Amino acid sequence: MQVGETTQDGKTISKIEKMIGIRKLTLDSLQESMRRAPQVSGFVHADVSGVVKLRAKLKEEGYKVSITDIFVKLAAMAIEKHPEVNCSRTESELIYYSSINMGVAVGTPTGQLIVPVIKNCESKSLLDISAGMKEIQEKVKNNQLTMDMMEGGTFTLSSIGMFNVDNADPILNVPQSGIIAVGRIQNEPVVLEDMSIGICPKAYLSITLDHGAINGAPASMFMRTFSEMAAVADQIITIE
Repeated sequence: MQVGETTQDGKTISKIEKMIGIRKLTLDSLQESMRRAPQVSGFVHADVSGVVKLRAKLKEEGYKVSITDIFVKLAAMAIEKHPEVNCSRTESELIYYSSINMGVAVGTPTGQLIVPVIKNCESKSLLDISAGMKEIQEKVKNNQLTMDMMEGGTFTLSSIGMFNVDNADPILNVPQSGIIAVGRIQNEPVVLEDMSIGICPKAYLSITLDHGAINGAPASMFMRTFSEMAAVADQIITIE
């Protein structure tokens, strides 16, 4: 086939790209993920007022911390409370990790998807994580990511809210057993405790898990903790 050619069923070809490089690696990884892991997803419509308050507070204090930075920190904190989700699976073993190495899905300038890793988030402050994210973004921009920065992830977070996407059903980054997607934050009407109507920033949080490694109950408890933390992030996260 060639550009400008019309197929037998009436489609005119405008562009042809080879499946090579990052795109081919991504395809192979996703196909392997679907082959290896029985995947199931769950969704929470969460109060994220604490995340919004924390970011606003830090902005006033002169810190440039993103919503993604905060959710990476929250995910690491929730994993510490539910270490059973921080695992990988072989055909004969479940391997659990004390290191919380968060993969963060990011796009390249050419539109490709890659998942760099911020290692040892269990011992990193929010500012450490934010600095790591800025370093990753700069290296992605300049095509300077090393293989070491792409390896060793134990759990992944995909922040899709920046694209005004509400929700997603992400595919596992095997051999990891869990991935979270964070949708866009929107102010929504809610019923308050006194039965009056108020406004609350809310977002959809979703998890995809390897059901061969993580059962529904522990995954649900993890998501409950994660979402509850998002509501009070300004109270539980210190910057250092």
